[in-house]
Amino acid sequence: MPGPLPVRLVYNPAFEVDLEASGLRHSFDPLKFRRIRDELVALGLARPEDFRVPETVSREDLLRVHSPEHLAWIEDRNNLALLLELRGTPPADLDLLQPFLQAAGGTLLACELALEGPAAAFNFGGGYHHAGRSRARGLCPVADTAVAVRRLKERGRVRRVLLLDLDFHHGNGPAVLFQEDPEVFTLSIHRTNWVYLFKPHNLDVEVEPGIPDADYLKLVDSTLMEVRERFRPDLILYTAGQDVWKGDRYGGLGLSEETVLARDLLVLGLAERGRTPLAVVAGGGFGPDSWRIYHNFVRAALERAARPA
Repeated sequence: MPGPLPVRLVYNPAFEVDLEASGLRHSFDPLKFRRIRDELVALGLARPEDFRVPETVSREDLLRVHSPEHLAWIEDRNNLALLLELRGTPPADLDLLQPFLQAAGGTLLACELALEGPAAAFNFGGGYHHAGRSRARGLCPVADTAVAVRRLKERGRVRRVLLLDLDFHHGNGPAVLFQEDPEVFTLSIHRTNWVYLFKPHNLDVEVEPGIPDADYLKLVDSTLMEVRERFRPDLILYTAGQDVWKGDRYGGLGLSEETVLARDLLVLGLAERGRTPLAVVAGGGFGPDSWRIYHNFVRAALERAARPA
């Protein structure tokens, strides 16, 4: 059996902004990734110097995916506050967009680190899978996974990419953005579709809340095997949404914490067996405890990589 993939970590404190300190009310934890980073360091699984700091994504990179009109819209803080469902008036000196641009740079860096290995590279942000070329929705101003894939393909770093999305919500943004590209396969297992596309390099699977944990894991496993037979990627870019967890505020398929980790380890095992570079982005996860669900995956991957062969 092939051994575990080495693990790379991508994090920047600039991914986060303390919204409460700015007098804004919100429905998500804007400091969740700092909590994960601090816990990994406290457990001795990572050192501060192990976290790679990405550059912010460039405007040139964004324009590979988004229209100039879209970028102008999200650069208006009032528009962005509306998109993020913030309650209150953003202070004039608060840059709400910068954390998303930093996190998008993190997605690109995670892909690059994964391809250097092969490795499993975790971005402690990203997964903004509802952004399209000219439209933002669902708390997602920029399509970070699409931005990363377009740049990597343009520079010849990768050809065939599997965009795997196991968030509670449908990964409609990448599905539409890559609907004409046969070298990008978009797979989303989710609660409800937002778009319906019928093409050989896309697969959407809907599941009902309350699905038994064992049935969900069988579904994920069989679907991954099906896609592996249909499409042999050079890179897997995985949106590991935590909002399938039963305690999530916005999603919740009713899955236990242990089942979500088992799901994530199925993806990691798929990459390990094929020695396929794996880049992971956080995706959705809402509520004061959602940080723990992504932390479980990162921790398990680190412990697995440190285990003697």
